[in-house]
Amino acid sequence: MTKIVEKYFTQADFSKREKEVLQTVCKNTGFIPQKVIFKGVIFDKDKVGSIIYKGKYKGRSAILKLQGLKPEMDEPEILIAFKKQNKSKIVRLPGLYEYKNWNEEDGYGFLITEFINYPKIYKMPFATDKQMQLFCDFYEEYKTKCLNKPFTKQEEEDESAADFVVRRVNTWKKISDHKGLLKEIIPQNAIDDIVNTYKDFMSKNLEGNLVFCHGHLSSKDIFYNGKEFILLSNLYWTWRPEFYDLIFGLHWCLESLVDENLSFQQYLSFVKKWLSYFYKIPSVAEEKDSKKKINLMLLERTMGAILIDTLEKKDPKLATYNLLNLQFKFFDHLIKNINHI
Repeated sequence: MTKIVEKYFTQADFSKREKEVLQTVCKNTGFIPQKVIFKGVIFDKDKVGSIIYKGKYKGRSAILKLQGLKPEMDEPEILIAFKKQNKSKIVRLPGLYEYKNWNEEDGYGFLITEFINYPKIYKMPFATDKQMQLFCDFYEEYKTKCLNKPFTKQEEEDESAADFVVRRVNTWKKISDHKGLLKEIIPQNAIDDIVNTYKDFMSKNLEGNLVFCHGHLSSKDIFYNGKEFILLSNLYWTWRPEFYDLIFGLHWCLESLVDENLSFQQYLSFVKKWLSYFYKIPSVAEEKDSKKKINLMLLERTMGAILIDTLEKKDPKLATYNLLNLQFKFFDHLIKNINHI
């Protein structure tokens, strides 16, 4: 697992080496770059950790990823390990063509993979009923056939789910305080109060240990061609509280809402519609206290949205402020109704 957010204060700007590294890798592999399609930053544009190109490799469309940020486990090793334990015939990762793991001397690694030219499983924020059901069908397949043997290490051995979320919110708050965007809207003591409320509530209500999962299952990371699902963002295979992976995509649908007139009732109805589908997934329905666990993960994601995600958006200011206000209300709603949403 790669600890991305935790490296906010230490990550150098890998883009300063882009020309040099790209030239070396292309010379050694024969990859022909056509365009940059993504730069992985840790919130700020001067904290580039990876650069992804579309191009040609041995006559095929392909993707080259230059990995400047040091991973805890190299992405090529993850792709290989997933394939060895995967029992699904319809969920897979991109094909791996060539790679070199990250090493201290070079200060980077790279991988060349299959170019996935399939549609995303749905377009955020508004999935249709059919697409919501498709996601749930995917989740059941992934949950029952793709998580047979963990292939990344847990950050802290025997760390409980509650300890994990408390440790992580401390990191988010440190970053939020440093950036100062939230302090421009509400006083520091109000920020401190909501974080302390969250930590106290999670410590009392979130039980159990972390589970192995894909930690980035948004619609941006799931492609579907009508027959099979292909997952991207594979550095994010990780250990999280139960049902974190189920809620992650909903979180980014909520972050994609751009409407300065959106009411709290509309926001809540949006959430409840997704939940009505989630609760019927067989592996979810058979799990004890699954509704409470899911709502606790909604609280976890809402806390992250308030501290960092929402104010990092480039949407119109009035829409962003309205969304943040709705998230404050939803935070309170979850605290009061954690078992009844």
